[in-house]
Amino acid sequence: MNVLVTGGKGFLGTAFSKLNTDKNYILPSSENLDMSNPKKIKLFSELNKDVDIIVFNHTSECIQNKN
Repeated sequence: MNVLVTGGKGFLGTAFSKLNTDKNYILPSSENLDMSNPKKIKLFSELNKDVDIIVFNHTSECIQNKN
């Protein structure tokens, strides 16, 4: 099972990386998966089609309106 954890280099992503399970954790940094950039999200999803579960580890900066 492939589990995508957004913010993979942060606190939660680091904790997931230490788990010893049969799951494959995909832990991209915000540079590799910028959740505020729709084009980067699309590109990442096209390159990682085998994701079974997504853990959306967001911060307020990620979800604020960028008008």
